[in-house]
Amino acid sequence: MLNGNGKISLDELARAPALADDLAPGTVASLLGQAHIAIAALEARLLVASVERKDPPTADHESARLMTAGEVAQRLGFKPGYVYELARAGKIKSLRQGKYTRFSEAALSEYIAGNGRRLTPS
Repeated sequence: MLNGNGKISLDELARAPALADDLAPGTVASLLGQAHIAIAALEARLLVASVERKDPPTADHESARLMTAGEVAQRLGFKPGYVYELARAGKIKSLRQGKYTRFSEAALSEYIAGNGRRLTPS
């Protein structure tokens, strides 16, 4: 299902994720770029809103909390060094500020979802 200019939108892909199977790599890269920008903008908005209100974090804000490599490693069953390696390789999205690297819940979910199809029984 393509829109008027022959491209699929993030909205269409969200409604029908199976459409991703037929996308060209260039289209996938473009959509991922758009998604990264949207995620960053939405997470920033949640952060600003929570600071402005000075509300204590609630379950709704938990998904906007950033995790360390150690926390991500624990959830994935990896060593923290491997999590950093995945971030350097661009396989899991991360946020860098100086020497600090942090990971969002959305980035972790995306990594798990993207690697779930490749899992094979031992």
